Amino acid sequence: MIILLFLPACGYYGDDPESYSLYDKIYDWQDRELVDCIQDSSIVESEQEPSLEKASTSLSWIYQCVLYIPDKGIDYWQTSCETLEIEKGDCDDQAILLWRLLRKQGFSDEINRLGWLKNKNNEEQGHLIVILHYENKIFALDPIRYDGRFCTLDLYLQRFPYYYLIFEFNFDEIWAY
Repeated sequence: MIILLFLPACGYYGDDPESYSLYDKIYDWQDRELVDCIQDSSIVESEQEPSLEKASTSLSWIYQCVLYIPDKGIDYWQTSCETLEIEKGDCDDQAILLWRLLRKQGFSDEINRLGWLKNKNNEEQGHLIVILHYENKIFALDPIRYDGRFCTLDLYLQRFPYYYLIFEFNFDEIWAY
């Protein structure tokens, strides 16, 4: 079952404090992510025709050039500009950078989304990836677990059975499962 919600300017859903903090994290990130630093980047050319080959190039670049560093203490979601500048970050920072690069490559927000996963073995632990709805398939793009090939979301969840998808989101909408 998919529930489509429109993100209000602020707010909170339900009585779950974890959901409140996660939604606040999304709102905070959205406000800061409005600045587009990638327009002057040499990583992608603007207004490209989207393709899996170009998406793979961006995914590979992040995997090779952005150092994985876990957050210490509070889970802070860097903007794509921050991650691009310091070339390090955790899973959410790398996924946000990839999502922004794919937008610049012509993948619309309708098909290019961020996906929040939960860990069945540790409910406190979440994981952010890019979910790409492209050519009648749903792909999971994970910059910290990239092995040189794309896989569908179903295959990704089979490879990492301890994860399950909670919701997908972009600047304007959230798709809850």
